[in-house]
Amino acid sequence: MKKVKTNHAISFLLVIVVFISFAFFLSLTPRSKIEAQTNPVPGTVLGTAVFQNLKDEGYTVEGYTLYFLESDSGVSGTGVTYNTSTGTMSGSAWSPSYGTVNFSSAIINITTGVMTGVATTPSFTTNSSVNNDTETTIQTVNGVPTVVPTDWATGNISLNNTGVTFDLTTGHTNATHHWAWGGNVIGWVDFSGVSIVPVPITPPTCTIIPPSSAINPGESLALSWSGTNLTANSCTASNGSGSWAGANKPISGVFDATPTITTTYNMSCLGSDGITSSPTCSATVTVDNLCHNSFATNYGQSLPCIVPGGEIDLKVDKKKVNPDDLINLTWDLHGQTGCYTSSISSSVSGTNELWNAFNFITDIFSISLTDTTQFTITCPGGSTKSVCVIVTGSPIPAGASCKIPPVIIET
Repeated sequence: MKKVKTNHAISFLLVIVVFISFAFFLSLTPRSKIEAQTNPVPGTVLGTAVFQNLKDEGYTVEGYTLYFLESDSGVSGTGVTYNTSTGTMSGSAWSPSYGTVNFSSAIINITTGVMTGVATTPSFTTNSSVNNDTETTIQTVNGVPTVVPTDWATGNISLNNTGVTFDLTTGHTNATHHWAWGGNVIGWVDFSGVSIVPVPITPPTCTIIPPSSAINPGESLALSWSGTNLTANSCTASNGSGSWAGANKPISGVFDATPTITTTYNMSCLGSDGITSSPTCSATVTVDNLCHNSFATNYGQSLPCIVPGGEIDLKVDKKKVNPDDLINLTWDLHGQTGCYTSSISSSVSGTNELWNAFNFITDIFSISLTDTTQFTITCPGGSTKSVCVIVTGSPIPAGASCKIPPVIIET
C-alpha cells in the first residue's frame, strides 16, 4: 500500500511539472503586435515585413524579416511612425540583412489607407553598380502580376501601384493588398504582418426628440434631431410624413410632423470619417384616431364616433328677418361626433359657405342674412336636423323644406 501511494504522489508531481512547463511555453508564444501593445500610440507602425526572395532562398526568420519597432529590432533609433492628420511617414525599419529601410518618403492616405511613395535602402543607393540596374520586367508572386518600374530597380522598395493598403479601423493590412516591390535586388516584400495604430473613431450617434408621443387628429408635433461626431449634411431621413424623407439633410434641425395615422420617423447620418453610419434613430408619433364617446357603437374604434338614433337639437333665435338682420344658431348634438353642416340658400351660389365650413369651432353661429336659407346638421348615425330663416323679399330656395310663417291678424 505504501508503494502504491508513493507512485501516485510521483505521478501527481509529474503532472504539475508538465502543466507549468506548458504554461511557460504559452507565455512565450508571440501575439499580434497590436494586441501585444498595452496602450498602442496612434500613429505607430507595428509588426514585421518579409523579404520574400530571402525567405524562398532559405534564410532564417531573422535574415528575411524587416522590423518596424525598435523593441523588436533591438537597434537604437529605429522605428516607423505616421502623422495621423496628414499620413506622412517618418523613421526607419531595420533588417539584419539589408540594414535600415527609411520610410520618410512614404505616405499613408488617411482616407483610403493606401500607402504610396518609396522606402529607401541607403546600403544599396550608395552602390553605383546597383544603381545602374535598370531592367524592366513583369514579376508574379503569389499570383500577383506587377510591371516593375525602371525607377525602382535600385534596391529601394516601391510602394506605388503595388497595393499596400491598411484598414483604417483595425489597422491591419488588406487581405489581398499587402505586396511591395523592391526591384531586381530586393524583390517582393510582404507587408501582411505590418499594422498601423489608427486614431480611435468615436462612434457617430443621432437622436430624435421626442422619441415617442401622441397627438389628436389634425394636430402637429415638432420633432427635433441632432447627433455627435457627424459629417455635415450627411443625414438621410426615411418613412415619416410630408417632406420628412430625403438625403443630404443637416445634422440638426426641427420638423413639424402632422401625420394622419400613427407614423415612425427614421434618420441615419455618416460619422465624422465620412464612412461609418450612425445607428438609425427614430421617433414614433401616435395619432389618436379612436372614438372615445361611450355612447357610440364604435367606441374604441376608428373615428368618427357613431351614435345611432341620436338626437340633434338645432335652434335659431329668429325665423323671419329683414335683409342684413343678425341671427344666432345654437345646437346640442347629445354626444355625437363626426357631424357636419350643410345649407340650401336662395343666393347665387345656392348655399351658405360660412355655415358649410363652420365645423362647430364655437358653441354658437352668428351671421347677417341677405337670402332665405335652410341650415342643416347631419351626424354619422343618420340623424339630421334643419331650421329655416326667411328673409323678407328673398324666395324659398329650391329643395328646401322652409315654410313661410303664417301672418297673424290681430282683431
